[in-house]
Amino acid sequence: MKFILNYIHNLNYKLGISLFNNSNFFSNNIYNKFYKRNICNLESLKHEFINNYFKNGYAKLGKINQHTIYKVNEHLRLQNPKKNENDPQFKYKITPEIYEIISNILNNELKDKLDIIEEYYNQKIILAYLAITRNYNSNTEKESFSNFFHTDGYVYNMFKIFIKVHEVKDDNGPLTLVKKNSAKKFIKKMSYQNRYSYDRLNENKYKDYLFKNIGQAGEALMCSTTELIHRAGDPIEGKHRDMISLHFVALPTNDKILISEYKDSILNDKLIIKISKIKGVRKLIEYYKENLKTKLKKN
Repeated sequence: MKFILNYIHNLNYKLGISLFNNSNFFSNNIYNKFYKRNICNLESLKHEFINNYFKNGYAKLGKINQHTIYKVNEHLRLQNPKKNENDPQFKYKITPEIYEIISNILNNELKDKLDIIEEYYNQKIILAYLAITRNYNSNTEKESFSNFFHTDGYVYNMFKIFIKVHEVKDDNGPLTLVKKNSAKKFIKKMSYQNRYSYDRLNENKYKDYLFKNIGQAGEALMCSTTELIHRAGDPIEGKHRDMISLHFVALPTNDKILISEYKDSILNDKLIIKISKIKGVRKLIEYYKENLKTKLKKN
């Protein structure tokens, strides 16, 4: 029985790569396809950034006020981030002051965009995970902070918004996405099999296949990491990259959602795993039906 289950699991994974050109499971990709077709409110494609997100899997959301980013940096500096030789990623503590700043960003500067995103997903959206991290040079052949190419094994209900805390150049190790229209070529050229098996040494030869999230402090990027092969960039020695990571979930519910009821859960990934990492085809079908029942705009 275990052999059969392992075979089905591996086949599910390999079909995702060969048929959808990403390393999410075939079953999740099927779910994602039907969610986009039957649940998403496609009238929202009239908004340029949603249209870009729908077609490309990522979209720029504009720029957060520089005074707000300055306040974030003030609080981060107080934590005196340093590189640990055993862990090249420093995780900032989300203090009450930082949490309040992030909440103000969501409730004010990004509110209009989030309202449109909720309209597009056709479900109520919640912030399910919040982190601010600093990546240093890993100086190792092992994966240190999701810096190997992969696709998140979640369903389409989950999406991420990244906000740059400082200017990010190529040397800082930006988030790197494989463009949808280049993914098939990328997989072939890089001999991609999984996050641990591909030609990492020749990535620069195929840079035209990639989008790198470089830019100025405060810029926000929306990304569907369940559809795209991607990785965290590896800063060069002496450089680092600070980033605000906001993971949202479009939640199938008709109930009023109060952040006070779950906000303590957003500082770890248990909530996001619970509500968007669906295991098993039967549960995936049930979850899809639940989303159909609770979509905000009925077709």
